[in-house]
Amino acid sequence: MIRLTYGQRNIFIGTAVLCTLLFFGTAAGAAPSVTAVNTSSSENTVPVYPAVPTQTSDPKSTANPTLPSQSSPASTQIPVTVEPVAGDTKSSEITKPNVTSSPGSSTPVTPGPASGSTSGTTQNQTPGNSPTVPLPAQTLPNGQNPAEKPTPPIPEIVRPPKGGTLILHISDNTFTFTAGEALTQLESGKWSYRPAISPKEATEEANNFVNWVPDGSFRLREGAVDRIAKAFLDAKDAEMTIPSWRVIADTLIPLTHVSVSGGQNSSTALSKIDGLVLPPKALFSFNRDVGPRTEETGFISGNVLQGNQYVREVGGGICFASTIVHQAVAQTGFEILEHHHHSIRAPYVEPGGDATVYYGVFDYRFRNGDYDLLFEKRETPEALGLRLWQAVE
Repeated sequence: MIRLTYGQRNIFIGTAVLCTLLFFGTAAGAAPSVTAVNTSSSENTVPVYPAVPTQTSDPKSTANPTLPSQSSPASTQIPVTVEPVAGDTKSSEITKPNVTSSPGSSTPVTPGPASGSTSGTTQNQTPGNSPTVPLPAQTLPNGQNPAEKPTPPIPEIVRPPKGGTLILHISDNTFTFTAGEALTQLESGKWSYRPAISPKEATEEANNFVNWVPDGSFRLREGAVDRIAKAFLDAKDAEMTIPSWRVIADTLIPLTHVSVSGGQNSSTALSKIDGLVLPPKALFSFNRDVGPRTEETGFISGNVLQGNQYVREVGGGICFASTIVHQAVAQTGFEILEHHHHSIRAPYVEPGGDATVYYGVFDYRFRNGDYDLLFEKRETPEALGLRLWQAVE
């Protein structure tokens, strides 16, 4: 209930009756302004409330009413004192609409939230038109926006390394290299190589290739590794011959019919010529290249055949080494300049296949061909031998 003081009279009316009086007053064209005074407050004067606008036939209409100007001459000020009645909870819930309009303007103004209200929504919301409540932001891993579809990763394109085809002639072999990810043997005579980015890397790759080749296939000469490394570094189409040696003779004879001292002295003699390089057309002399047979040069006492009997001398049994040299040279076709046989058949080779030597008396000599000749000693626990390599330019 609300008590209205009109002049000297106190009128108690309900809120519904108050709204009805204000409604008909507006419809009649005289929209008196009333002053509401709240006796429970220390401030008895409150802003003037305009008349309630006419309700349209459409209860769902959200059109804002047209408020009359406060400066209209038809407006009258009616002092009203509003006091809540004890026990009436509805009267204390009346709120003053926050309506503003400029003087002399009939522009519709949308009422704002009630004074002192903590709600952020307007009071003239229509049914079915609920306020928009912001949703909490969604988060996805890697900072992706949920409104956007994740972009699939771009697959890495593997491109073959750039590099030319290399054809290397090494000894009697031909090796074809194509650019690849690593140094790998694809099949017999065909390899892949990784183009080097530095001289050091190229040299390492060249050495790896040489070490992977089976022993005995070829032997490189001085400067060969540098040439292969340069080809890996340039990585251009090229065909070249690598300085190398090719085997032209290879022999290995068992020690079955050789004495222990004879085997040791023969091994010492072959060690003297191991690694010897004989220039083109040069003469080979066993006595000259092996040297005198003395204890100082590493020889021991052994059996020496004199006539039809054996005697002990330092270097005895060295004829097994000279026979090995002859067996190898016989495979080359080189010109043999001096060759002597034993007075009796040597048991370790076929008849006529031996070669006896005696320092200062009998020698074994031959002349080299048109290319450098390299001597390589071969030795196993059961045999001794010699391999001859010819230079490939």
